[in-house]
Amino acid sequence: MPWPLKQTKADMPTVHRRQDELVQTGVDTLDAILARDSGQDGTVWTAGTTLRRRQESSSVMFWKGHVPGYTVDAVKATCYVGCSAVQLANKLKDPTRLREYDATIFGCRIVEEVDVPSFTTIQFWQGVPLFPATAREFCVLTAERRLPGSQEIVLAARSIEHESVPHNAAYIRGEMYLTGFILRPVGKTSCFVTALRHVNMCGTAAPFVGRKADDMVAIAMNLQRLFGKPTEPNDLPATAVAPVSSLQRPAPHEPPPDASTCANCGKDILHGFSRHRCIVCHHVLCGDCARHVVKSKQWQVLRMCNPCAAENVANDQRTPPDKSPVRVQRTTEEIAAQPASQVSPTALLVVCAVASLVVWMEWPGHALVIFTVGLLSLFASIAHSPSGCASSRGELVRSR
Repeated sequence: MPWPLKQTKADMPTVHRRQDELVQTGVDTLDAILARDSGQDGTVWTAGTTLRRRQESSSVMFWKGHVPGYTVDAVKATCYVGCSAVQLANKLKDPTRLREYDATIFGCRIVEEVDVPSFTTIQFWQGVPLFPATAREFCVLTAERRLPGSQEIVLAARSIEHESVPHNAAYIRGEMYLTGFILRPVGKTSCFVTALRHVNMCGTAAPFVGRKADDMVAIAMNLQRLFGKPTEPNDLPATAVAPVSSLQRPAPHEPPPDASTCANCGKDILHGFSRHRCIVCHHVLCGDCARHVVKSKQWQVLRMCNPCAAENVANDQRTPPDKSPVRVQRTTEEIAAQPASQVSPTALLVVCAVASLVVWMEWPGHALVIFTVGLLSLFASIAHSPSGCASSRGELVRSR
């Protein structure tokens, strides 16, 4: 089927359509998220960095995709979850649990149940307000599909206009182009999850409100934390699109905890000698070979072996000295000789502060234009006033 290059509000379904048309829209949304994940609609995905929390074996990888016809990029995160695909799908469809794994959503409620077997519903999502920006809200159409061959489960949603959810002046209605999850079973007790989102936050502070990649990585990590992590993700078969297990970072080598001899001098550290572990090379050494004490905030005594300490000192000595220019204080005569047309740092700071306030308040277009023009006119009149500049310069000289 031909994929549209741009989705506008005219293309969005409304409540005035029949039930079969809404169900068909849900089917099209499921096809669209599968095509966007695989790149069949022209999306070019760029792999990001594999992230892993400390003392956790499972990792999360995020991707950024350029979609033709859109100015906003799509993002997705992939990870293994120690839960079956069927159980995880049932938990993801529960609107009361959306806030548990998605920190960007403050509340969720079902407005209308269009078709229960296909999970075609109309839901209202209210975003978390990030002060001082205005909070976002979304009205979406959800759908579900279970592929018979590969046993994959697809959950998708897109924006929709509904008469029961009118636009609120206190919020900004965002456009959810496409969002959802693709659950690929990997065994009976684990699955590979792809969390994808393509959203336009709208408003003037949209780049600050939508963290995008960070939000998707947090969602994937929350799924692992809430619904379980795989026991041995490296042994799972590579059936998913993104080979996450092959990109995991290996853990640093640590000797066995029952080491009985010093790794440097060979002394018996089990009888009569102190036993320490170097925080750099993780080798077990005696007290004579680990004399360097490292301070910590946890009230613990950490040690560094003598070779690592010597290498650290050598690296510090090879560091080039700071060649930053020395700040020279100006005299009173130099300040008095400044031209009157120079803009003071205080005025520049005030202009930047007011401009950032205008961006974060996200006023309507006409109010923003009027306020900006008036502010620029005021500062232009102050800057071109010779009496004001001379008086301010004279006060500055007298104060010094």
